[in-house]
Amino acid sequence: MIGKEEFLAIRKAIEDLIYEASKGAIIVVEGRRDAESLRNLGIRGKILLSSVLSDAELVDSLMGEKVVIMTDWDRRGEIAAVSLMKKLNCNADVEIRRRIFSVACKEVTKVEELYSFLQKYSRIY
Repeated sequence: MIGKEEFLAIRKAIEDLIYEASKGAIIVVEGRRDAESLRNLGIRGKILLSSVLSDAELVDSLMGEKVVIMTDWDRRGEIAAVSLMKKLNCNADVEIRRRIFSVACKEVTKVEELYSFLQKYSRIY
C-alpha cells in the first residue's frame, strides 16, 4: 500500500503526462491495453503502439516530434525504452515513466494497470 504523498506524486506525474499530450507530445506504449489505460486516465493526445508498427514506421512517425515513452516497468519495457531512444537518436522523455513507476512499482509494473491502480487509491485518498 502506498501513502498519500506517494499517491499525490503519481497523480502529479499523470497530470504532467496529460499536459504533455495536450501540447502535442506523442506517447509511445507497448500495446493496446496500455493505450486504453492512458485514455481512461484522460490522455487525449496521440498514442502510438510500438507493438503494431515496424521499427521504420515508428521512427518515421516520431522523428522531429516530442516523444514521451511509457513502456512497462519491467525488463522488457526497459529494453523497449532504451531501444526506442537509440533508434530515434533523441532524448525522449522517460522521466514521467520513472516518476510513476519508481513509486508505484510495489503494486503496479504495467501501464495497463495504471487506471485501476489510480481508481483504487482515489477512493482511499
